[in-house]
Amino acid sequence: MQENKSKFFSVLWEAIKKFCTTNVAIKIVSLLFAMLLWGYVVTNINPGRIKVVENVRVSSVGDSDLATRQLVVRGDLNELLGTVNVKVLTDVSHYFSVTSDIVTAKVNLGTVMNTGMVTVPIIAETTVGTIDSLSRSTVTLEIDQLLTKSVPITTSYVGELPDGYWTSGATLSKKEVEISGPEQDVSRIVSAVCEIPLDNRTESYNRTFDLKLFDADGNEVDINSVYSSVVPSVSVRMEILQTKTVPIDASSAIVGAETLPDTYEFVGAVCNPSFVQIAAKPALLKTITSMSVSSIDISTQTSNFVASATLNVPLGVTLVNGSRNVDVTVKISEKQYTHNSTGDIELIGKTNGLNYRLSLNAVNYSVQFPIRLLPYIQNEDISFSFTVDVTELTLGTQDLEVIVIPNITLSDKLDFAPVDTIDGGNGKYTFRLLGKDTNGEDILLDIIMLMSEYKTNVTVTR
Repeated sequence: MQENKSKFFSVLWEAIKKFCTTNVAIKIVSLLFAMLLWGYVVTNINPGRIKVVENVRVSSVGDSDLATRQLVVRGDLNELLGTVNVKVLTDVSHYFSVTSDIVTAKVNLGTVMNTGMVTVPIIAETTVGTIDSLSRSTVTLEIDQLLTKSVPITTSYVGELPDGYWTSGATLSKKEVEISGPEQDVSRIVSAVCEIPLDNRTESYNRTFDLKLFDADGNEVDINSVYSSVVPSVSVRMEILQTKTVPIDASSAIVGAETLPDTYEFVGAVCNPSFVQIAAKPALLKTITSMSVSSIDISTQTSNFVASATLNVPLGVTLVNGSRNVDVTVKISEKQYTHNSTGDIELIGKTNGLNYRLSLNAVNYSVQFPIRLLPYIQNEDISFSFTVDVTELTLGTQDLEVIVIPNITLSDKLDFAPVDTIDGGNGKYTFRLLGKDTNGEDILLDIIMLMSEYKTNVTVTR
């Protein structure tokens, strides 16, 4: 069996070799004749061939006629029409000229007259050859009444600005947008929302945003259901500024301090609030270190009072809190006279046979009182006794507080009398006087004594 197969292939190989090596001239002539014959067929007979052009986009015509009838296709028309494969019959010489550039496919919406489901034919055309067939010949569309209405535009901010940045909000180019489309879809739409992203935003907005459409339940309506050549949009301007907190300088707003009554003086001014947050462009913001307020005249004042003032806001600066009104507490007090003196410390309650040694033998102190009392109180009229009670002391060293006994002499011309002594601690004492002012109203005046040191070490020995 194996021997027969080998013999067969041997004979076949010999025949092939003989065919290829003999009658070469005849074979060349036959090939040339075949080529001439094919050229004749192509040039004179030119047989037809079919070429398939795939994914030809189906477009629509007659849209304006449909809209004139107040009709519209429901859904995304481009998606509904889709694409189609077109078979084109052409001669061999133009076969490679048939491409998607010369083949079109359309549906004529101008022939649609009523609402409901309609089936329209797809018509294909070509500038080379003829249309043989389509992969599908019709498309079914849902037709609805065309509804046009206006809906309000609202703004929605997505995220938050970075720390140190502020915006007063967006300004829209219009308050409403007109939308058109199938009645079933458009009738559901109640609002158009402009979503503005804020995350990581440090620059102002001046651009157009596409709008999102929503029904009464807050569900988004597919924008493709709106019959429009463009997506509904709105122009937005929104300034985003850098912020800074600066103090309010109320003292510089005070006028008339130099004309206060001789015995009174301006002490200071405190603003409430004392700081304000401002927003501006970085270059301007860098130059601002504080905010001033409108002028406050104190020329006729003789006591503390609260004044209303207005912040002076430079051009290009915005107040973050939006209010320019502040309250300023102005402090005005009587001028004070200060007298410095020294008093010796006296020991009381000593025990016979014991020796006492003080680390502090005398007290340096100052006395302060309103300067208008000066004509009625001489330095010698105010004196103090300083004592240390050692009655309970035993041998050793202890720290004792100095006891103060005031001696104040007032002129008969001054209708004031001592009413209270206040120990303020740390060597400070206030001696309060009660009298009448020029209007006959009760008035309190304070004489303040302050010791530089108010404790002493007492060492007891035998």
